[in-house]
Parts: sequence; structure tokens; C-alpha cells
Amino acid sequence: MLVLSRHRDQSIMIGDDIEVKVADVRGDIVRLGINAPRSVSVHRREVYEQIKRGHSVSAQPGSTPTQDGSVPAPAARTTAEKVPMSDIQAILNPYGLAFTLGLMPANAPCVNPNPMSLEGFVDLAQSIGTGGVELPTEMVNRLASDSRQRLRERLAALKWTVVMSQALGIDRIEDSIAHATAFGGSIIRTSLTTVLCGDRAAAGQRWETTVREVRRELPRAAAAAREQGLSLAIEDHQDFTSAELMELCELGGDNVGVCLDTANALAVGEDPVQFAQRVAPRVLYVHMKDYFVQWTDEGYRLIRCPVGEGCIPFQEILKVLRRPRMPLLAMEIGALSTRHIRLLTPQWWQGYPPRELLSFVAGLRAARVRRISEEADWRTPWERGEPPENIVAYEMDQLHRSAVNMRRMGLLSG
Repeated sequence: MLVLSRHRDQSIMIGDDIEVKVADVRGDIVRLGINAPRSVSVHRREVYEQIKRGHSVSAQPGSTPTQDGSVPAPAARTTAEKVPMSDIQAILNPYGLAFTLGLMPANAPCVNPNPMSLEGFVDLAQSIGTGGVELPTEMVNRLASDSRQRLRERLAALKWTVVMSQALGIDRIEDSIAHATAFGGSIIRTSLTTVLCGDRAAAGQRWETTVREVRRELPRAAAAAREQGLSLAIEDHQDFTSAELMELCELGGDNVGVCLDTANALAVGEDPVQFAQRVAPRVLYVHMKDYFVQWTDEGYRLIRCPVGEGCIPFQEILKVLRRPRMPLLAMEIGALSTRHIRLLTPQWWQGYPPRELLSFVAGLRAARVRRISEEADWRTPWERGEPPENIVAYEMDQLHRSAVNMRRMGLLSG
């Protein structure tokens, strides 16, 4: 066997027509781009062996072509182990495509000059085999009435599940209620605060004020939703702990539950499986999200990655949630902005109640899985200031890789 050493962006040639390029290196994960003639089949070794044995094989992680037509090799291992399901078909969450859809803040350093429409988003969801969509209220609000009607008719014809998504806060819930009713949805997903990275200290005294406002507004919003037969799913949006979310559900009433983001427990220093166990009785909706973890002197960074290729133990979480019936699932990819969780600094803990040592240790241990080296470049193309077309290509590549992994878990059709 010929053994060669290569760095990122370096290549080897096999004959005159096949180029193998090191596209990315993150810890023990090496992504390869392969340019080869269409007549040459490219497979992972285990897939090739299954084909040789005559087994049918569906698409596998990493088989989605990149922007230049090459096919990136998959991670050496993934967390996308298959959990036996029946009648489970995940829907598509929009926020992993925030740049593509034009959902970035207006004051962001780079915005997409040609954002995808909601019709395009539905096309995309249909192409990867989802069973529905989570629709941002802000995008539906921008539609003309005739466009909104066409979208309603299309989703009804598809018999899809629709979740309305309230971007931030519950003080303007009426639009989401109206759209959920019109689209035949039963759940409104909402976050409660603007705090990210679990960093309550950054909000200072505003954190306590925000919590008081949430406690005042949540019962009112829940009552308005209840009148229309709707439920509110409040997300663990890197702000509240599992115990706090359960207390807020009790405050809101019987139509308030949790939108469990599978990866955000790490942002408040909790173990994702233990977090799921604590909130399981009130989980209505699940965002299947994953992260790479990079440790720092202050804590760790949570870096977006395709679902099933990072540190989140989906198999264990789904076993926890498989009560008499699995809650609704959605595929979500993390934000373009890397989250730095500075929980090794004293100031980060301001605003948190005391925590049991074993619980904290479990959270730290969970963040040690699939970590990348401290020297690796953690920035996304958006953080590196790359052109819009590169950022869109990056989001789309991670979407398709996530879809393949979700298919392996039995959560998408096709």
C-alpha cells in the first residue's frame, strides 16, 4: 500500500482523470473531495462491500456533491445510528438555512442578496423526503394574500405537518396563531429570550427583568393559543435549564410544552440525555441538532455540523423520548455563528441557581465527545467573511449530508 501525507486543500492524482483532495480536517474526521469521470463509481468501503454482496444500499453520509461537483467522503464515524421507528417522518426546520432564506438580521455583516422563497423552501423539503415544514412567521407575514393561499393549498395537498415558528419572544403571538390555524397546524414553536451561549451574565440585570416578563406573558400567550386549540412549544434556546423549562410549562398550563433542541443542553452546561430525561414528560416537538465541540481555556465552542456527525447521542435521546408515542421531530442545523460557552469562568455562572456537582460533571463529559483540536479553524464561511454563494453552498451541503444521516436513522423517506 502506498502511503502519502497531505494537508488541507492538497490533492493526489490517480491516473489522469481522478483527483482526491483533502477538503477539511476536524479532529479525527477527514473530508475528501473526489473528482472522477461519471463512469467511475465512488463508494465508501462498507457500501462497496454491501453492493458486492448484492445488497441494496441507499445514499450514505457524505455522498452529496459539493459545489465543484466532487463528492466529499463521509466522516469516519457518525452518531446517526438507526433507531427502529414506525410512521416517523421528520419535518424541516428553516434556521439551519438562515442565510439561504434571508433570515439573518438586517444589520448582519453579510446578507443574502437573493434569498430563497418559502415556495423554494417547500421544494427543498420535498426533495429530501421530509413530512412537513416549520414556517417562520416573519416570512409568512411578508407573503401577499394570494401567495399565502397558494402555499396553504400546496401544503394541504401534500398532507404535510406544519409548525409555525415564532422567532423571538411571545409578546406578538397573534400572527403565529392566525397562521397556524390557517395552515392546519397544532404547534407554535417559540423561543423566550435573546440570551445565547447560556450567558446570562452578559444580560446583567436585564436577565431578571426578562424572566419576569416571560412569566407574565407566557400564561397570556398560552391562553390565546388554547382558544384556537393550539399548543405552545417553548424551546431550550441556550437560555433556560431543564428544571426552569419544566417550571415554565407548569406556569403556562396544559397546552404548553417543550421544543427540545437536542444540542442546546450543552449551552447551559447540561448533559443532552439527562436534559431530555428531565423534560420528556412535556416534550411536544424536537429539533434534531448536532455540534462539533472545541475546548478552550474558558470553556468550549459549539460549532455547527451536519446532523449525525457531531457529539449528540441521538439514539439515547430518542429512546428517552419514545414514550407511548414519539413527539414530532424536525431536522435542524446549527447557527452560522459559533457559540462560545464560557462556563469555566466564574462570571458565566451569574444568574444561575446552585447546581449539583454530578450534574455539572455529566455536562462536561458530554462535551468531550467528538471534540476537535484546539488549533483547528472553528469559523464557518459566514464568520470568515466568504462570498454569499459560498455560504449558501455550505448550508446546502450540510443540509444534504444531514438528510442522508436522518435517512439512516429511519427519520426521513427516500
